[in-house]
Amino acid sequence: MAEPQPDHYDIGWICALGTELTASRLFFNSIYEAKLPLAENDSNTYVRGRMGEHNVVIAVLPVGSTGTNAAATTTNNIVRSYRNLKVVLMVGIGGGAPTVKNDIRLGDVVISAKSGQYGAVMQYDLGRQHQGRGFEPTGFLSLPPTSISTVANVVKSNHDLDKTNSLTTKIDAALATRSKLRWIYGRPGEATDVLFKSDYVHVGHDTCDDCDTTQAVRRRVRDDDEQGPQAHYGLIASANLVMRDAKFRDTLAKEKGVLCFEMEAAGMMNNCPCLVIRGICDYSDSHKNKQWQGYAAMVAAAYAKELLLQLEPQEMARDQTIAQALTDGQLLITQHKSHFVFFLTIEIQYQML
Repeated sequence: MAEPQPDHYDIGWICALGTELTASRLFFNSIYEAKLPLAENDSNTYVRGRMGEHNVVIAVLPVGSTGTNAAATTTNNIVRSYRNLKVVLMVGIGGGAPTVKNDIRLGDVVISAKSGQYGAVMQYDLGRQHQGRGFEPTGFLSLPPTSISTVANVVKSNHDLDKTNSLTTKIDAALATRSKLRWIYGRPGEATDVLFKSDYVHVGHDTCDDCDTTQAVRRRVRDDDEQGPQAHYGLIASANLVMRDAKFRDTLAKEKGVLCFEMEAAGMMNNCPCLVIRGICDYSDSHKNKQWQGYAAMVAAAYAKELLLQLEPQEMARDQTIAQALTDGQLLITQHKSHFVFFLTIEIQYQML
């Protein structure tokens, strides 16, 4: 069967790291390898394939490039070259913001969902600081199409009713014949999932071997039907910086309801329908390390695959393409330079391929 042409792709998928790309590729049903024409000056490299009934194109940020600016460039390019995309999925890792109410653990997954006045993704380094009233964020990401949000609700219901963990099943199947990948992308031991008190700062270097375990937060043991990755839906905080401050994490979790922190979603175009899916690899504190990154990337990719398996192509037929939305509107591009934020609103005129 001939490979689909660029106009036959409906799902865009963006990863920030090579680890995330590798995990994502493991969930393709089939991979397309032919070279396809790209829009002028598109510097992205793409991996294309089939997931369920969808043609999916994955782009990864350049090596060493993370954050909002790199994400904005990558997103701009994928939308120009694949003009019939209906949604972009941001799939990868993030830092959790656990609270008593939201029992987020390493290896869980957080999915962006509308949360009060802050939308689904809040840019926490862009806003207004009011005396006596604190920080008011002004940067928010556009919501995904209704078809995606509806299917996410179906997946949530499936997880609630499922006696076995479907994400674990998919991950195990993806790694079944990939023994050399299991030590990177398999689930680490539960003893390595330690949440330290917010006022206890990391001691040592890459691991927490020298940290005082008496400073760990005592958490309940999860029930048998809670074993494996659990999905959480709500507000994701994004900024052009790495969150390593447990006290600030707790403040945003309490005041804004933030569940997760990451670095790329805020760079998405203002009019770009996007769903952010983040596997939790750390707790956004000074104890951050890479031990859970591979598995967290697998969990995010497994959730995205599960979402697409539930999503019928005809359900997206009424959705506007991203290219149409951007041609009709304007983009808000934020550039961070010398500790200032410059705003440039520009009209984007796309040329047909």
